Amino acid sequence: MAHRLAFRQLYHYGPATPGIPVPVTLRAGRESLSLLANVDTGSTVCIFRRDHAEALGLQLEHGVRQRIRAATGAFETFGHLISLSVLDMQFEALVYFAASSEITRSVLGRLGFLDRVRFALIDYDRNLYLSAYDDTR
Repeated sequence: MAHRLAFRQLYHYGPATPGIPVPVTLRAGRESLSLLANVDTGSTVCIFRRDHAEALGLQLEHGVRQRIRAATGAFETFGHLISLSVLDMQFEALVYFAASSEITRSVLGRLGFLDRVRFALIDYDRNLYLSAYDDTR
């Protein structure tokens, strides 16, 4: 039996960058920052670089402390509730910022991103399909 899904957006990511990069805007108070973050279905949470927290004016160590375990080792992060925009979708999310400036990747993980969207990927074509989870279209 065939299954059909409908998505509000089709985003084509180019071959120039490794991973599955998508445009993201982070907002905290009056500050905002636009960047690229990789979709990472293996990451439990969304993680951003330390300098991103600093650019948003966040007091990093005042966030929720969380130790992240990854394939390459473990590192400390601090969680902050911010506004997260991905393509044209915006939601409040608890995201984590690395304590160390040695962490240079930003990822969109399951909690805070994938748990709020309908998502499909055809990597061969470099196409990402995305809709808000509750989109009734």
